[in-house]
Amino acid sequence: MAGRLPSAAHGAVFGLTMAVFYSGLMSAVFTLIARGWSIDALIPWLRAWALGVAIAAPAGVVLRPLALAIADALTRPATS
Repeated sequence: MAGRLPSAAHGAVFGLTMAVFYSGLMSAVFTLIARGWSIDALIPWLRAWALGVAIAAPAGVVLRPLALAIADALTRPATS
């Protein structure tokens, strides 16, 4: 299919996607805890999310192999 990235990019795309999702979720939770549920929390949340993505995106790509290695070491291999 045209417009798709090569399969070698799967790990980076996965790490970036998870970084966006998790940083959005966590920044929303902590912003709402700090400011309460109101429209006034929207701009601070978006700023926190932008900062979170800037930190989490490179970390998600760089730390993914380490997280996979830890998960592999702590779990049993699948049996066929």
